[in-house]
Amino acid sequence: MAITLQIPFAIVPCCVFPSEFPNRKNGGEVVKSYHEFLQYLMNKHNKMRTYTLPFIGSDTGKNVVVYMLKEDFVVDNSKK
Repeated sequence: MAITLQIPFAIVPCCVFPSEFPNRKNGGEVVKSYHEFLQYLMNKHNKMRTYTLPFIGSDTGKNVVVYMLKEDFVVDNSKK
């Protein structure tokens, strides 16, 4: 919704739930892993960004922020 409305956002996705969301697909395959889910979200807009939060001592923590800033929605008409 934020992309459609061009509203800056930041999310920290954690849970994939592939059985509850079978329509989430990358290349025709159902998204099943955390990394596949991150890629699925990143595919929603070519200006999407990520940042890895520097959690200490957590190899299994979900610490990737997926976000877009106000300027990410600006269309550069000079390249047309």
